Amino acid sequence: MNLKELTKEKYFNPNFFKPSNVIPTMMDKKIEATKLPAMLKKSFKDLENVSGLHKEIAQYLVALLDNAVSDKPIPADLIQKLKKNPLLKSKGDSNRAAILGINTDLGEIYGSLWAAYHKKYFGLGPEDICILFPRQDNYALVDYEVYAKVPVKATGAKSKVCEHKRTHTNKTGQLNAQKQTLVSAKTAGTANTIKFHDILKKLGEKPDLLKFWRGTVEYEVAEYLAEKGPQLGPIYALKELCDEGIAPKNLMPKQLFDTLVKLYDNKPGNAKIAITEAAPASSLSKIATQLKPLTLADSTLSERYISKGSVMLRSNKSSVDAAEKNILLGYITVACEKQISSIMGEKGKAPMYDLVRDALSGEVDYMVYNIGGNLIPTYNFASKDSLNFGGGPRSKNSMSGRVAKKGIADALGFGPHFK
Repeated sequence: MNLKELTKEKYFNPNFFKPSNVIPTMMDKKIEATKLPAMLKKSFKDLENVSGLHKEIAQYLVALLDNAVSDKPIPADLIQKLKKNPLLKSKGDSNRAAILGINTDLGEIYGSLWAAYHKKYFGLGPEDICILFPRQDNYALVDYEVYAKVPVKATGAKSKVCEHKRTHTNKTGQLNAQKQTLVSAKTAGTANTIKFHDILKKLGEKPDLLKFWRGTVEYEVAEYLAEKGPQLGPIYALKELCDEGIAPKNLMPKQLFDTLVKLYDNKPGNAKIAITEAAPASSLSKIATQLKPLTLADSTLSERYISKGSVMLRSNKSSVDAAEKNILLGYITVACEKQISSIMGEKGKAPMYDLVRDALSGEVDYMVYNIGGNLIPTYNFASKDSLNFGGGPRSKNSMSGRVAKKGIADALGFGPHFK
């Protein structure tokens, strides 16, 4: 394991458990599934030499590996040690820094091995599967590729290789079959979404379907979410739904829309700025009045910021933390996201899942890996043929804490659902 970024002050950075850090010399190479566990254990052993606390993490990584390939339970005594390990301390086991990294990054590898050892790929066992982790981080939708070992006739003998290009169709050798699949790795929860720029990119590769959807309200909303970014995208999208008469027009009237766009001014950090700080004092009363319908439509905003039928841009309620008294611009974005999720959800007035299904069906398999609060992993796999794109646009942004401390963390996306 590449330990260069591991320091006493910064135990595990967000990328520490990525495949490029765990198996750096094997990126963009087909790795036989049966050989990958030994490579990982050799890499994990590097952690043991850092400290005793890191040794516990290394033992956990090996236990997670054994669980993925053989369903071996995570030792109960190890879990108890880990819950006291200061390297994992944060709010709740599932949110601890190291666990989060293992979940989101190393989960790609564990999930790929679980699926291989449980014959999820083409019905073949791990001895007939190779896995490739691409070095490129922005490979749309895809976290890793899986190849089947295919029987090859050559010089009268049969051998098995991981191959997907038809390069053996000559007199001395013939590739009898070709099996390859692309996989998107996810962790459980609403954070695990396919972003709309990827959805529209895939739709653009299907001209007939693109022609069908272009100009529809579903497409217009998807385009705003893809192109206007995580702060302004939901505001533009809700305005579109209001203009089309699908959402009540008073949720995002033109004057409020123009004001919010101007306040954001395309500056990423503005999500964390209070409206009372961003807008001139002379316009605050008008903004509060215009925000009333959206505030009343959102349970969190109305609970915090409605008093005697009016909107308070700064809450006077004792139940609201001091750091979250002000309505931030980001809160308005989150409120817009909730409206979009409801309206364009499976039971909403303008469900979006048909557009997403047309864009993504038959594209990728999905592997969901998640370590919960009990530190024990769960697995869920759906092939490209059985994946159901139900539900609606989802976000990992929340009113409480996240926006106040970090701004808008992520754009709206569409989460895969499993039958």
